Amino acid sequence: MKRIADADRALHSRSRLAALAAVATAAVSLALTLPSQVVRLAETPPGRLDGRDYDHLALNLARGRGFGYCWSDPEWRGPYERAENRTAYASHLALWGPCMPTARRAPGYPAALAIVYRVWGRSFLAGRLLSAVALATTGALGVVLAVRAAGPAAGVLFALCFLIDGQLRQLVGGYMSEPTASLAVMAVLAAHVTLLRNPTRERGMVAGSLLGLLVLIRHHFSPLWTLGILGATLGAVRSRPARPAWVAHGSAALLVLVPWCVRNCLVLDAPMPLGTQGGQVLAATYVDGEAGAVDGRWNSAQAARLWARRKGRPIGYTYDDLAREMRSSLAVDREFAMMGQEAAREWLRRNWRRLPAAAFVTLRAHVKEYGALGLTALLCGLAALAFPGTRRVAALGFVIMAATALTVVLTFTHPRFVAPMRPVAYLLGSLGLTASASWLWHARRWPLVR
Repeated sequence: MKRIADADRALHSRSRLAALAAVATAAVSLALTLPSQVVRLAETPPGRLDGRDYDHLALNLARGRGFGYCWSDPEWRGPYERAENRTAYASHLALWGPCMPTARRAPGYPAALAIVYRVWGRSFLAGRLLSAVALATTGALGVVLAVRAAGPAAGVLFALCFLIDGQLRQLVGGYMSEPTASLAVMAVLAAHVTLLRNPTRERGMVAGSLLGLLVLIRHHFSPLWTLGILGATLGAVRSRPARPAWVAHGSAALLVLVPWCVRNCLVLDAPMPLGTQGGQVLAATYVDGEAGAVDGRWNSAQAARLWARRKGRPIGYTYDDLAREMRSSLAVDREFAMMGQEAAREWLRRNWRRLPAAAFVTLRAHVKEYGALGLTALLCGLAALAFPGTRRVAALGFVIMAATALTVVLTFTHPRFVAPMRPVAYLLGSLGLTASASWLWHARRWPLVR
């Protein structure tokens, strides 16, 4: 009985430490993010092209116009026309025309922004605050996972790495989806750790719903969604007691994502369940006898050349010109996506032997995007697979990272693809280091973590 009481007290103490560390990490994250990326920029319109798209889509959702573009809307144009550096927004302000649906973007982040706009009005400060809170919550959730799996030392290590990395904080100011995606990734990891520990129908529904939501925020997580469906099917077949949990998991993942896929197919009148960006990405990857740029990164000039060559556009036609065309016409958006798919099939038919070499180049470029700190964390994270207390979290973390890498290998890499995965890398590294150190100290009868 005494041992049980001691174990309960230790568990309660660890949970309390996890909560305190989570609050502290979130507070420091907000203290680092708010002055430079929220307060300083305040109501400055998004400078990045993607950020302007998210703002536009969110406003239309908030006003009940659906998921689409309304370039003539005076309410949307106002802040950009009144901006001091109005010329920086010329590419978007040049667009004009009636409202039309689109399938270019994932809907999750614009939908979250739309809720903010409905509650507080259209406020860029409030939109950036949403991302800052999402990022802070990512850090808090990572600390909780680290402390519960490997103790307070792991939580401290994770928090230090997470707070040192400033890339996600910069994306908060850019009005980008990555801070929200990082929260979704960490939530998916936490939900599946909980589900595997004790499979119940309720936990299965939560984990499956979060998995579907993650793809709605960033489409390139679709391979992870597919793995989740396959894993749920296998779990339901192999374990009769856990079958209700895995059935609930697969059903929830399908119910969250499938309506969006059906909507896209109907809007585009084509089998493009995740919209047009996938095909357009292929246009920048498998064209002109080359599999993407020589460094495995996004090649917008290649995409523009493909469209210009096949549609007879003039010399000097750029990707900015193509981007305006795609945003001004659903038909152009759809046609270019189908052109990219066709170009990819043609390249693969002629050059399939070169695919492994091209994939290796892209994967190498992707790994480099993690930087020295991220790569060190990943290498340390491998050690977490060797210890029972950290094995489950580490294995799930590496599965998520491998699924993301699969998307990259088939297309191209980009720093923003890595950004939501950095907190997971830091979590794995903190678990590996702490578990290894604890094992070494226990071997000498000097326990570091109890």
